[in-house]
Amino acid sequence: QHARDSRQQAPAGLAMQPEAKSRRAPAGGPFPAADPDCDATFIEEEGNDSASKHRRRHRGLALWTALRLAVLRTGIFDEWLRVPTALVVAKALGYWYVCSEMLQPPESRLIFLLGLAFRLAFALFVASWASLAYFGPGRFSSDDPALELAEGLAVVLSVRGLCLEHREELAHVWCDDCSCRKPAIASHCSDCGACGFWLDHHNLGAATCVGFDNLRCYITWVCYGELLLVILWPTAVVRLFVSHDVSGWLILRMLAFLIFLTVFRLRVQRRWRAMHQRLRLGWPGATVYEELQDAVRRAEELREALRVGIDNGWSSMDDVEEMAAAIQRVRIGEGLLSPLRVTSRRDGMTMVFGEPQSLFWFLPLRRCRGRPETPAELDAKACQAWADLATAMEKFDARYWSWASKAASRLEEMTRLAEAVDDGAR
Repeated sequence: QHARDSRQQAPAGLAMQPEAKSRRAPAGGPFPAADPDCDATFIEEEGNDSASKHRRRHRGLALWTALRLAVLRTGIFDEWLRVPTALVVAKALGYWYVCSEMLQPPESRLIFLLGLAFRLAFALFVASWASLAYFGPGRFSSDDPALELAEGLAVVLSVRGLCLEHREELAHVWCDDCSCRKPAIASHCSDCGACGFWLDHHNLGAATCVGFDNLRCYITWVCYGELLLVILWPTAVVRLFVSHDVSGWLILRMLAFLIFLTVFRLRVQRRWRAMHQRLRLGWPGATVYEELQDAVRRAEELREALRVGIDNGWSSMDDVEEMAAAIQRVRIGEGLLSPLRVTSRRDGMTMVFGEPQSLFWFLPLRRCRGRPETPAELDAKACQAWADLATAMEKFDARYWSWASKAASRLEEMTRLAEAVDDGAR
């Protein structure tokens, strides 16, 4: 009775007695006890997910820190290295994004297989890009001996000097910018500040030109880029259907990432289509091809001048037909006839890769096996067609300038006579 009275008289803030702390709810009460094994499993899974998220976050931060240090230490802020550096950073961030967000969950067998395909294609893509930058288009220095071109090829390339726009570059054996001798198959790149064999274009992503030696590396780089895009679109679809933590922001991020890659691919595809058309015709470089197109346009202008010259008495209809026939023989549709013997798409690729078709074409770390100055096989008829065009252009161009100089002298005499008549009338 005394203990009961003392408990009733205890203040509200007094701590509970030990016997009150030890009380437990009955097993059949309104709040049944939770299963300790289930709680432990849930806590363990939640801890694993959070740990994996922290690891991925730390990896991304470590990668970003390493890239910043590399940029600061190597002085990579030079103007000609800005685009390659940005491309390297974009590749690293893209690889990290795909592995951390698109290839999830890794327990899925389909995601695992897509991850293997992506990593293999990405490794080949990066290796092709590195070989493109490493090999270069094929350079030469002033110490190298002068290359002797095949006779038919030299005749074709000499047609470039007949174009008025390239008349100052008629001396193909000397480059004023490089201060050295160069063969007719070499062209100067103002971005690189050097000459290369069969130049196609300057690639900003690799900070080098695409030419004879690394053209096959550029082709494999583009092809493996296409393969990566083919792999990533199904990966995004599988990620949405397999994973359970899909949100609207995740869908938007993946869609923006894939659209960016698709737009970049479309820009590369424009150049690739033009290159594919030239390779099918048998032209490994765009620079020489464009210069020869300028020469053919000059021949067409000369043909129109011959038509006008019929009325002036310095040409005839036979001259016009001869010039038109010479132009027609070097044309194939909208393209130009190549001195290299190429009859199909496979022959064009064989010319670029320098070896017969095989699985070695898919290896990125290889350069062209042929020699730029002596092609494996020349087309004698094509070389003769270009020689006929050069002969016709030289003949009619000399006749045109002779008539133009006489006409200019006659006009000057008439002008002086008119001035003398005006002075006498005054």
